[in-house]
Formats: sequence, C-alpha cells, structure tokens
Amino acid sequence: MKRPPRDLHKDRLLSNALLVYSYVIAGMINAGGCLAAYGTAFWRHGISFSDLFMSDDHHWKTDAQVFCTVDGECFEEAEQMYLLEQARGSWYIALIVCQFFHIWVAKTRCTSVFRTSLVQNTVMMFGTATELLIVVLVVYVPGLQSAFGTASVDYVPMELARWHFSAANGFLWQVIKSRRMILVGSQAIRYRHAISPFQAYEIKTQVVYWDNDWLYILHQFQDAATGKQFAEGLVRGVVMKEKRRVPAHELFAEVNPSSDDIIEAPTEMPDIVKAFLDWDQACAINMKEAGQKAEKQLKVSPLSPLPQKLGARMWHEMKKSMNLP
Repeated sequence: MKRPPRDLHKDRLLSNALLVYSYVIAGMINAGGCLAAYGTAFWRHGISFSDLFMSDDHHWKTDAQVFCTVDGECFEEAEQMYLLEQARGSWYIALIVCQFFHIWVAKTRCTSVFRTSLVQNTVMMFGTATELLIVVLVVYVPGLQSAFGTASVDYVPMELARWHFSAANGFLWQVIKSRRMILVGSQAIRYRHAISPFQAYEIKTQVVYWDNDWLYILHQFQDAATGKQFAEGLVRGVVMKEKRRVPAHELFAEVNPSSDDIIEAPTEMPDIVKAFLDWDQACAINMKEAGQKAEKQLKVSPLSPLPQKLGARMWHEMKKSMNLP
C-alpha cells in the first residue's frame, strides 16, 4: 500500500515490448522446441517433414491408407496412430518443459534468477509441481493415454544414458575443459520387445568400435532383473577441436592418464557396426536419389513465384495448406 499508483499515461499493463517478448521471443522459442520434439518422434523412424507434408488427408487416422516414405519404408494404420500419439506426447512434454523453465526466467524483471530465492513463492512451487505431475499422467498413464490420444515417449532415456556415459568416464569434462564439440553422425534403434509402462529397466552403454574418424557407441535396453533385452541403439559420433577430429586414442589417454598403454583401434569390425554402416549408406543413397527426383520435378513444373508483400505471402501459404480443389 505504500507504493504509489501507476501512471496511467506511462505505466501500461500491455505494451509493445511485452507483446514482442510474449509472441516473438518467448513464444517462438517455445513453439520451435515443441515442433522439434514433435518432429523427433517421426525422424527417429525415418519420417521427415517433407514426407508428412499434406499427408493427413489419407493417413494418420482410423482406416488410414498405408503410408510410405521416400526411402520406401511403409507404415500400417496401427503404426501410424502409435507414431502420432508419440508425437502428441512429445509436443506436450516440450511445452511443459519450456513453461517450467520460462517461469523461473520471468520470475523477476531485472534481477537475475540466481540472486533471488527460488522457494519463496510457494504458490509457484506448487503450480510447477502440478504441471509436471499432469504431464506425467497425460503421457505415461495408460488410462489417460487413450483419453488424450498420447503414447509414452521413449527416446529420451538413450540420450540421457549417452550423457551419463560421457560424464561418468570423463569424456564430457575433457570436452568442456578443452573447448571441444561432440557431433553425432547418425544413429539407429532396433526394437525387440516392448517396455511396459513403469517397468524397471537399465541401459548398458559401451564403445564397441572406433577408427580414425568415428566412435561407435552401443546402448542396450535390458530388464534389470532378468537381463532380457528390449532394444538396442547404435550411434556414431566424433569429438572436434575447431576443424580437427580428436583421435580416439587421445581421448582414452586423457580420461586414463595413469596408464602408459596406448589403446589401439580394433582390427576387426563387429557385425552390428557393419550392418549399421550398410544401413547408413543405403539411407544416404535414397536421400540423394529423392533429392535428384525433386529437382527434376521442379524443373518440369516449377513452383509459382511467391508474392512480394508479407501479407499476400502469408495468404498464399494458407491457401496451400487448405488443400483446395
């Protein structure tokens, strides 16, 4: 009550700066994160946004036709619905995570969040805990999944296992200390058995092969009690220092400096790595052929020029998305 009332001519509840921040800065960041999470549910199964474009007329619904990508991989109706439910769950998780961190960033207008008390506002603490509980219920509880049209999102644990593996062995610390970058070339996941909701499992991670260019890391999803294997994922990556690839033996020597033995690269490539490289090469060829086919099609029937004005261009794109006859 000691604070004087606001100046009606200067202090406005809704300003241009607030609108720009809400809809352009924070809004676009949240939307981009949600769109990336949505696309990841399809990308990990070899489906790109170009494959999805204008495909909802005959796919991704009940009684859907068989959906095939440009690489020739096809999905039946049940598979399409499951992928769509996973994408919905991914979008909702990304939205809640963005909102969860954004409320701490916007907690104060000028003071850094690290200089304020994070637990002083009990109502906000209760609200953030509630939204996290809601997203778990909506995405991971079987009864609510069917009501909201979602499915369990299972691509996060393998990424977390990779980060845990890098941190536990000292790779991550060496990357940070030496100002390096970790680049992932490609990865593949092979499913064997479904993991039921709330079922305990563990992820075993190991480096199975390396050469002068790549490190190959294998993740195995196993039952913690019986050792039954649910799935396995193989990824290849590289550590870069500016434009130079850091050799694997140099990384091993850094994380184990007490050993004088130089770890040589394996002389024989495992079968799982051979199959992975064959698959990766086939995907690269298919993508190249699809790109060449699209270029030829554009030469035969080029796209109509876009309008110069922004409003006309937006209306042009809206009419395209309407799928008018």
